[in-house]
Amino acid sequence: MPNKTQQIRKLKEQNGELENNFRNTIIPQLFVDGELKLQKLLQKIM
Repeated sequence: MPNKTQQIRKLKEQNGELENNFRNTIIPQLFVDGELKLQKLLQKIM
């Protein structure tokens, strides 16, 4: 199990990705699976 520092870092990264998605799309969308967990559908562009 990751330690608290790693968990916080991961949550900050995911929050930044969500904020970026909402800022840069006309109609922001969230995708969830059958357990209502958020799913990441876009890969990072290099």
